[in-house]
Amino acid sequence: MRVWIAVASAVVGVLLASLLTDHGHAFATSWWLGASAFTAGLALVARDATRLVLPIALVLLFAGLTTLRTLETPRDALPRISTSDAVISVEGIVTSVPTAEPPPQGPLAPFINRADAVTTWLAVSRVQVNDAWQPASGRLLLRTQGRNLPHAQPGDRVRVLGVYTAPRDRMNPGEPPRLRLAAQSGYVGVLDSSSPALLERVAAPQGLTRLIALREHMRQRARLIFDNALTHADPESRALARSLLLGNTDDPASTDIAQTFTRLGLAHVLSISGFHLTVMALVALYLLRLTGDRGWVEPTLVAIAVLLYTLIVPFEAPIARSALMVLSLLLVDATGRRYDRVCVLGLITLALIAWRPLDVTNLGFQLSVGLTALLLWAAEPMQWRLFGQPVRGLIETRPTVFSQLFAGFKSSAAIALMCWLVSLPVLMYSTGLISPLGALATLVVSPLIVAALWAGYISLALGVIAPPLALPAAWVLQHVVSLSAWAARTIDAAPASSLAVPRPALWWTILATIALVVLVRIAHQLRWRTIALTLVLIAATGVLSLVLRPSQPPLRVLTLAVGDGTCMLVTSRDDALLWDCKTAPRAGVLPGIVAATRAAGVSRVPRVVITHPDIDHFAGLFDILAPLHVEHVLVPPRFLAQAQQDPRGAAALIVRELAERNITLSPITAGHTLALGPTRATFLAPLPSTDFANDNDHSLVLLLETPSTTAVTRVLLTGDIGPQAITSLLASTTLPALDAIELPHHGSFNDASANLITLSSPRIVLQSTGPRRLNDPRWIPSQRDRTWLITARDGAISLEITPAGTLRTRTFAPRPALP
Repeated sequence: MRVWIAVASAVVGVLLASLLTDHGHAFATSWWLGASAFTAGLALVARDATRLVLPIALVLLFAGLTTLRTLETPRDALPRISTSDAVISVEGIVTSVPTAEPPPQGPLAPFINRADAVTTWLAVSRVQVNDAWQPASGRLLLRTQGRNLPHAQPGDRVRVLGVYTAPRDRMNPGEPPRLRLAAQSGYVGVLDSSSPALLERVAAPQGLTRLIALREHMRQRARLIFDNALTHADPESRALARSLLLGNTDDPASTDIAQTFTRLGLAHVLSISGFHLTVMALVALYLLRLTGDRGWVEPTLVAIAVLLYTLIVPFEAPIARSALMVLSLLLVDATGRRYDRVCVLGLITLALIAWRPLDVTNLGFQLSVGLTALLLWAAEPMQWRLFGQPVRGLIETRPTVFSQLFAGFKSSAAIALMCWLVSLPVLMYSTGLISPLGALATLVVSPLIVAALWAGYISLALGVIAPPLALPAAWVLQHVVSLSAWAARTIDAAPASSLAVPRPALWWTILATIALVVLVRIAHQLRWRTIALTLVLIAATGVLSLVLRPSQPPLRVLTLAVGDGTCMLVTSRDDALLWDCKTAPRAGVLPGIVAATRAAGVSRVPRVVITHPDIDHFAGLFDILAPLHVEHVLVPPRFLAQAQQDPRGAAALIVRELAERNITLSPITAGHTLALGPTRATFLAPLPSTDFANDNDHSLVLLLETPSTTAVTRVLLTGDIGPQAITSLLASTTLPALDAIELPHHGSFNDASANLITLSSPRIVLQSTGPRRLNDPRWIPSQRDRTWLITARDGAISLEITPAGTLRTRTFAPRPALP
């Protein structure tokens, strides 16, 4: 209990420092550590209050460690030396094999234009500034245009010229704190080089850099083994195998299988975690024990095997975290002492939090540590509750094959139900999904995943020595992984296999998780009636938290920062629609748009409006259809005309896909109205007779009118209308005075757009754009005496209208650079 109270104190310290930073009240590390030392000193004086004072000291200590690891970067960190968009020359060590950048994924991938590029990682050692070299540090992603691989291999010291881009902070609600995560991992940005010829090899691997070259050679060999062994596997099974054993998620097929596992509550299964390495350790210990009792030699040899395994997979944080957990437990076994494994895991967790504080908000970390601790602490009592507690006596019965299999089934069923039940509140909060079949999926898929891991580990071990020896294990791996993917897809296809739920309150998520942990631990001491009443009470408080949460305002327009594109969430009380849906950066396991809508308190968006047939306005459509339960897509007539004219185009693909998914697609012209809560939504353009040459001029235009106690608030959404459409709109419609307007075509300046701003006289202008339209001086006269908000500068923009008719704006402004 004392160990896990210390872990809870550490988590509170991390969250406290993060919360203060989010609100602009960060304190220096020295302040936190000084306060922690003072508080710990009080514990020595006031011994009667030690149990209260020491947790407070730990809270302050880990708040200081969080500040140190995520805010106070080294003086020679590259972002401290150079600014974004600067042309710089960097020298460093290549730490990964140059690989082609993975292509865009999803049904619309063929229509997304992105230049080919090759990426590799550099450990920066120095940078040239003003013709002078100076020391620098950090992990830099080198991106070279084209398909030609640069003449550099891991371990080489290279010098490269390119355009530098520093890390940026989160831009949208629901996103993780990207800038602090970058500081925690030592990531310092991207260097874009226009040609491999701009990379010069300075020195070959020597000394310690030879180890980097050896490590990457082993990784390449492992990838080659997989490519040869899984040649005949389908793309989805191959992606699943590479994700499980090599941590590789770059395969486009991995997206579909990842979504399937996420809907079933099994997202953590696809990442290399403590579970994977624990399986490998248990298998190795079992094989060694067959040769006799070797004492401390057994865990030592297994620890060496774990270290070797970490050399052939990308050494990212989840792998390092898992390796530390397993190695620590093996070390405890090697001492011959009977340490309590739950306590040991708690101490390991404290070390992990000190190393990477922000991981406490990561779903993978929470499930990896939490479910492992639960497995060690409560699996046996849960099995007793389900199947009865065995009577321990002196009479021994010889186990049969059937009894052993049945015992294994009972243990697996208890663990599956326990993990599903306890992780439910966290998954609801993080993903917005409940999987009623999650326990069944865990029970069916987990043994198959374990078998796949056994076959994969054996295949890798034998393949590194002699590739032909790996073929039998690889054959088993291929078929077991295919069966795992098939089982997951079959369960996911069942009716009500996953249900979308509103995001519960954070306080309920924490309290419900604690209550469920205690419940499964003491379940064998309780009657079924007591257990059922407890579960009903937990569910009732969850519903009550949803009922009591603040209601949505009469109108809110949330403009997401999606670069040169548009995605606006319009909510009015309990109703919502999306005005365009350009892809937003992913936020953990969720697509960026879905994460932002959930952060805004919205779980269902029944309508999506695609203003016109340009992909920068609908590239994220397929990411949101299922998670947001879209029922109706509205488009201008030009969209359907383009689909008929080009059957192989993006518009035609969307028409076909929506028909297959039974989602209504409707053409909309001027005069159509929508009931959006208390807001009246009227389409003003395009006119049915519109015949412009430019697609942008066929864009939909929507007027939102929201009544309040004092007046009617009006907001105009304009899409990408150009000069001809603006002229036609002003000629056909008597435009009322506006309170806010979406700047047409992301802020591309023309006289018609400037005239529209002058005539409508909005108090607030919303401009959704990337950096290239950020500071156009031609808009300066129009910006006077009004609030002008730009996503490229201010991040996502929230415009809210209160019941009294007051307009409020909020921005998610990014921090300029690492401090």
